[in-house]
This record gives sequence, C-alpha cells and structure tokens, in this order.
Amino acid sequence: MKMSEKAACLPPVLRKIIANQSLLKRKGTIVATWRTYKGRRLGPYYRLVYYQRGRQRSIYLGRSAELVMEVQDYLAELQQPAKTDRALRRMKKEFKTAMHEHKKRFHAELAAVGLKLRGYTVHGWRCWDRLQSRSGVSPLQVQRNNAPYES
Repeated sequence: MKMSEKAACLPPVLRKIIANQSLLKRKGTIVATWRTYKGRRLGPYYRLVYYQRGRQRSIYLGRSAELVMEVQDYLAELQQPAKTDRALRRMKKEFKTAMHEHKKRFHAELAAVGLKLRGYTVHGWRCWDRLQSRSGVSPLQVQRNNAPYES
C-alpha cells in the first residue's frame, strides 16, 4: 500500500496527527479533562495539546482509551530522538562542569609543587628538579602529605 492509501484507512484524528507531525516531534502531550454537568463529573475527555506559532492548539481525541494509547505510543516514538538529544546535551553540560572542576583542582596541585599545565602538557620540570635537588625531598611527597582533598 502507498502512504496515501494507508492514510486514507486511518481515523481522521490520526490523519491530523500525521499532518502535524513536524510540530509534534518536539512537543505535544495528551491531556485528560473533566467537566461537570448538573453536579455530576463527566469524563475523562482526552485531547492532544501542542503549540503552533506561540498559540496553544489541540486535537480532540474523545473518550476512547484505545485511541489514546495508540496516540501515546505514536507520540513516544515520534519524540524519542528529541528526548535523546536533550539528554545528551544535558550529560555533555554536566561532563564539562565536572571536567572544569577537576582541572581546577589539578592546576592547584601542580601550582603547589611549582608546575603549570599548558594545554595537555605539564611545564616547569626544570624548576621542579632544582627544588628537589636543593631540599632533598620530592615536592610530590610534600604535596601528598598535605593533600587538600581525598580522591
């Protein structure tokens, strides 16, 4: 079957969802609402809510739980790549923050023994050798004894 033939077999609600799938890839959720009539609570009535050009839009799904489950599954499949991208961006940001903190500590440790980190290379070994030869004690041994934190 061609895509147009498949779309013709679908209920009108699903055809609307497929027509708006570019908007629903990033955002869109199913909302259950109730209403009161003569003191009785009626519902739930389901609708798919999304934003288009800053305005809230919705597609009425009705009361059918089967249709709601089908739409939820379709939305989850449609939105999975965007959710994965957001999670990866968040993890990358957390990694950068943690790496920055570790690098700051590493710079402090190196500075305590007279060394510097430039890029990925440690500089200042000649001065470090002179310090070791004068005192007879390795600056690293002194640093380990006075470590600012436990690793």
